[in-house]
Amino acid sequence: MNIRKSLLQGFIWRWLFFLSLFLLNVGFSRYFGASESGKVYFITNTLNFYLLVSTVNIELGVAFYAANKRKSVFTLLVTGFVLCVASGLMLLLLQNILPVSRYFSAPEWPWYFPLIFVAGNCLSNFICPLFYARGNYGLPNGIMAFFMLLLTALFFAVDKIHFIDRNTMMKLYFLLPMVQSFFLFIVFLVYEWNILSVGKFNIAYVKRVFRYSIIAFGNSLLLFLLLRIDYWFAEHYCSPAELGNYIQASKFGQLLLIAPTVFSSVLLPRVADGTFKNYGRVLSFPFVFLTAGFLLCFVLLLVCGTSVFEVLMGHDYDSMYWPALIKIPAILFLSLQNVLGIWFAGKNKMKYNFYSTLVGVIAMIIADLILIPAKGISGAAFASMLAYIIAFITSVYFYNRESKQPFGQILHYSYRLIFNWKEETVILWNQFRSPSIVSKSGENELSD
Repeated sequence: MNIRKSLLQGFIWRWLFFLSLFLLNVGFSRYFGASESGKVYFITNTLNFYLLVSTVNIELGVAFYAANKRKSVFTLLVTGFVLCVASGLMLLLLQNILPVSRYFSAPEWPWYFPLIFVAGNCLSNFICPLFYARGNYGLPNGIMAFFMLLLTALFFAVDKIHFIDRNTMMKLYFLLPMVQSFFLFIVFLVYEWNILSVGKFNIAYVKRVFRYSIIAFGNSLLLFLLLRIDYWFAEHYCSPAELGNYIQASKFGQLLLIAPTVFSSVLLPRVADGTFKNYGRVLSFPFVFLTAGFLLCFVLLLVCGTSVFEVLMGHDYDSMYWPALIKIPAILFLSLQNVLGIWFAGKNKMKYNFYSTLVGVIAMIIADLILIPAKGISGAAFASMLAYIIAFITSVYFYNRESKQPFGQILHYSYRLIFNWKEETVILWNQFRSPSIVSKSGENELSD
């Protein structure tokens, strides 16, 4: 599979996944309202943060070694299961520590809600990269999207007919990740049984996976905080209804992050192996594509007007419009920072991604403390835009300092791509014909 086919497949299936997730959020939020959904999303945000910390972002190490050492799959699968069990046991302890328990659960919830949410997401997080390593985006994203769309349809049906009570619907929502991960696991067993049946556990691979994951953990942790640390400030300074509106506005903006994520996963290996020589020309494509796409979304939201989210999600979301509008240019700057991060990661200069994200997190904290008490959730949205702009400018500074092809070259080729698009598109199209690492990963298999 060449790069352009991998890019297209990644876009299609990941967009299906995120579209299904967005529709589920719409169904859940309409059914439970802004206050209740805000509480749920605030707690699940904390649970996702806990999952990231407790597993040291191991899915990155799993993805790397699954792609390069196919016969290590058995070891990776066992390692993932053990880590999920350990993470679940630690969570049970945290739920019973009163000062922090409110961040992990609600008093009216059964004790197992946070546990099955974390366990299900943990399993999915390390099984999906095993599929992706073999170039298969369709099965994992299709399975997860199917169950999300099924639950979404149920939310809309129950909202009209009321044949299932609210407690049962909440149970189904928290059970969803476990159901998804169970079917992913069964399908993966069938898909890779020939490898798993002869696999042996190799502790050397486990050490390598953890070493790789821990190195990348700092960047992932800071990126998580850059995207979501404002939730905790909003929860402290704003009402539950305002928090629900703001989290939904943030989720709407973060839906747009799938594009730079796909660009990163496909272009990063080619930057790392030296296939691309003219980085300015290659990076101009995601710059132009993202800017045009975000501008279109911004204009469409302006045209639709302030009532669009009330119609889509219910009257509880009357404060969501302006934060969502502000989030679009904010996420654009974060996306462009991620595009520059492709070069740093491919050239083994990850520390500069760490530095720029750290600067953004510090800016976010300062801006949140100033703007949220004064301007509420609109202030939180402005704070995120300021933080993302600062993080982007910091990345530009390091790119200019470290690269022999400075940032101005990206702007130059972006200009050419817009005004001389036929010629530039042909050149880029030919560059994207290089084979992807997925097709090569089986050539260097190492047995356990």
